[in-house]
Amino acid sequence: KVHITCAIGAVCSGSFRSSINDLLRRANIMLFRAKSEGKNRYSCYNSSIEKVLQRDTMLEKALVNALSNDEIHIVYQPQINSQSGKIDAVEALCRWTSVELGIVSPEEFIPVAEKNGFILPLGYYILRKACRDILQWSGDGEYPVNISINISPRQLLHSNFIPELQKIIDEVGIAPQRVTIEITENLLFTDVKEAAQVLRKLDTIGFDISLDDFGTGASSLTHIHQLPIGELKIDRSFVMNMFSNSQTKSLIKSILAVSVFSILR
Repeated sequence: KVHITCAIGAVCSGSFRSSINDLLRRANIMLFRAKSEGKNRYSCYNSSIEKVLQRDTMLEKALVNALSNDEIHIVYQPQINSQSGKIDAVEALCRWTSVELGIVSPEEFIPVAEKNGFILPLGYYILRKACRDILQWSGDGEYPVNISINISPRQLLHSNFIPELQKIIDEVGIAPQRVTIEITENLLFTDVKEAAQVLRKLDTIGFDISLDDFGTGASSLTHIHQLPIGELKIDRSFVMNMFSNSQTKSLIKSILAVSVFSILR
């Protein structure tokens, strides 16, 4: 059986004085937005989106030279073991301080980079630098820690992702067991079968897989059993409310119970 899904991007020509190329560009943007929200979706262009598109256009132009201008940097967030109190790993977080636009939030520029394809060179840059930093810290006598790196759906599902990743860890000289590939629930809506194949290959090589922002999407706990996920990161909105909301607390307890049963960390 072949299951067909549909995504539609639409714009009404009578609403805007634009050329055919502008209309097609807007329709294509809406199509990308519909696809990013999941399967069987549609998205219609309206005047309120115009400012967002103008901002996105500015970001796209500025992103082109962000790496060459050394505007991209990485900050590291420690992951502390609650039992030992020691840092087990650090998460590499991408930050952008643009010469033209100033500090740009990841929530703003990552979707733009995902859309225009810049996420690929950006992602490989982060992978290479983060792995090198971890090895340098270990060489300086610091407590050896692992590195957790966020990988976008477009990057993970790219045909050359695993070869490039293998090339980077070979060049840097870091063991794959020290690298955790962090994905979000949105990836599971893009193409579950293809994502599962890639994740299993990564697991076979030795990488750990972490599912970030768990609970924000529509995925079920079934995915934990279907995919080689070794770590669940519960979304902060649940964690912040778990002491004030009994339902949230019960939900987190259920997730923890399933995690222990599935031999997750």
